[in-house]
Amino acid sequence: MPDLLKDLIGASWREIAFPITDKRDYGFQQDDAKHRFIFRDQQLIESLGRENPTYRYVVPFREGIVKGPWRNLFTVTYAQFKDACLDRTKGILEDPIDGAVQCKCVSFSETLDVNKKDGVDVSVEFIAAPDQEDIAGPAASNLALLPTATAQAGFFDAAFAQIDQATKDRIAALNDGPPPILLDPFAEISSIGDQLDANKNKFDAKLSDAAFRAQKTADSIDRVKNPNLATTARRAREVQAAATNLQNAVTGPVHPFQTVVTVTDMGLAALAGLYKMPLRDFMNLNGNLRGLLVVPRGTQVRRWR
Repeated sequence: MPDLLKDLIGASWREIAFPITDKRDYGFQQDDAKHRFIFRDQQLIESLGRENPTYRYVVPFREGIVKGPWRNLFTVTYAQFKDACLDRTKGILEDPIDGAVQCKCVSFSETLDVNKKDGVDVSVEFIAAPDQEDIAGPAASNLALLPTATAQAGFFDAAFAQIDQATKDRIAALNDGPPPILLDPFAEISSIGDQLDANKNKFDAKLSDAAFRAQKTADSIDRVKNPNLATTARRAREVQAAATNLQNAVTGPVHPFQTVVTVTDMGLAALAGLYKMPLRDFMNLNGNLRGLLVVPRGTQVRRWR
């Protein structure tokens, strides 16, 4: 059998080429969970997925290696390679077998052999580091917006809790009921996040409802005409904007759309017809309107652009 490894001339990290000895190690582990049954000796093994593979090399940064492209390995290339490994961000590793792999450098150690004074040997390890969208898809990667939206909802709830009870009662009267705790829907949304693909319609509806409630609360606070509540109203509108942005990023409308304010009371079907949209598509964009017979004047809705 021919020795294929003899033809390998090296690898590269962040476009810095380096030779490798026969110490190229590649490996990964399967992450498993064990499920026991009471009074049974054997277990069920559930595979949770493969851990990221690792690449390990021993690199001879020695001036004595002058074969082929390898020259000035210790006096020039070594310093460049070490700086590249100190960079904590992701980079491209060119492995002689697997080709280009996005990785992070996770360990680096050098050994000085007193019998060989022309450089050092470096043991280096890389771990594959894919981007989030490569694992979960573009929609799930946009869930990174969720913590910010959740925090903004918490800020509003904390600010609203400081309002005196008489003012809260006035806002409740204008709001046709007490304003909701805006953090609650985001807690529910967080529980859906891990199963986004299977619950996208539910996710979309809850975000529409959160945006609607936040906007309605802000409008009710404005109608009290208390300048001391301006910050609280602003925080409610920040929640509304965050919910809308998250909804757009994750679920994505079929058509470009814009947000408009209704100018008169109108039924759902009539409003969809006014915007030249099928009722089903109009409701998909405005899940917060489900159950209404008439959309009140001044309601924010989304329509195709």
